[in-house]
Amino acid sequence: MATAVVVDADPQERARVATTLGRAGHAVQECAGVRAALQALAPRAPDLLVVALDLPDGGGLDLVARVRALHARPFPVVVVSADPADAARGRAVGATAHALRPLDPDPLARLVERLLDEEPVGLDLPGAAEGLAFGRYAVWRALGRGSFGVVYEAWDALRGEAVALKVLAPEAAEPEDLARFVRESRVLARVDDPHVVAMRDAGVVGGRAYCAMRLVHGPTLERHLRDTGPLAPAAGLALLRGLLRALGALAARGLVHRDLTPRNVILEGACPARPVVIDFGLAKPALDQGLTAPDIILGTPGFMAPEVITGAEADARSDLYVAGVVALQALAGRHPFDGLRGMALLQAMAEVPPAIPPHLGAGARALLAWLTALDPARRPATPTEALEALEQAADEAGVSPPVTAPAPPPVDLAADAPTVRYVRATRRPAAGA
Repeated sequence: MATAVVVDADPQERARVATTLGRAGHAVQECAGVRAALQALAPRAPDLLVVALDLPDGGGLDLVARVRALHARPFPVVVVSADPADAARGRAVGATAHALRPLDPDPLARLVERLLDEEPVGLDLPGAAEGLAFGRYAVWRALGRGSFGVVYEAWDALRGEAVALKVLAPEAAEPEDLARFVRESRVLARVDDPHVVAMRDAGVVGGRAYCAMRLVHGPTLERHLRDTGPLAPAAGLALLRGLLRALGALAARGLVHRDLTPRNVILEGACPARPVVIDFGLAKPALDQGLTAPDIILGTPGFMAPEVITGAEADARSDLYVAGVVALQALAGRHPFDGLRGMALLQAMAEVPPAIPPHLGAGARALLAWLTALDPARRPATPTEALEALEQAADEAGVSPPVTAPAPPPVDLAADAPTVRYVRATRRPAAGA
């Protein structure tokens, strides 16, 4: 049996939730407003909190934030409103889920049971047994797992905000892995741009390295394309504008990303015009020779510049090439070299210019061809130069309708990319192969 607190000014809605939870065997305390809820919640944390956002003596979102500040122990919080957009606002202050008014008892019961049945995560992290991992984070759930470790959704009790907490796995703490992890933290700490995920905190506690970043709500570009299909020309250019601004912020700090892929771009609020670049594990200063043997290339097959494939160091123009490839995939619905794998894919990317969708305007086609030129000397020298051309091309975006049927969902070219612990890597194709 779980203890639940239900906060709602509407007595009928409050009773409906309380009855639903009571039938499931949970002990329920009802509150009509913020003041009564704080009195009920101050002594100890409940197992579940359900909060309507429209309350007579304050806002439900403010109540959620104050309750999160009261109790370090993580517990699920469901916010209730008639506006689906409140889901993102709720998560920003510490809510776990959102339920739409008018409430349907059966879906609500299933949601509550799922939240209560979720296994605790992050218990092996330093300080988690006492309530806060690394002394400040209430860990809620795992967002993703990889060979390097885990990314958690967590609540930063010090700053009072939700974060993405990235923790290096103990078995991945080889010198090279740790060096890349620390470099990612340092890279993000140097960049301040809305299209680059913001660093909040980083450190090493109890031998575990971690970094906390702004939690961006939305699908990856990869998922968005799979779910909705290719972007319209105007949306595709809006996506590219955001990517170029992100690369411009990196270039201004002398940095290159080296692993820009649809999987490493989150569309905040599912909006193509608001891309946020993540995963800076391979990012480095442009003049840094790297941490890897010379016959190994790092990155994701399908999203490497030709010069990187053939042995040159990546620079800002290499990132621009990949931004062009990402935009082409977004506009066409599939990768320019869809169907190729392994060395055949790398060889094609090193030798063949990507095809440009014919339905785009002339300015957009010229810009994408410029970005994806095989010779880096024939690309824009900087992201700023590319942005200037983009603004000119954007005026004609969407004028010409597509002349072909929508392409099928994109093939995940990165799924079979070879991995070496923290980084994706493969050997360069032999000359003439």
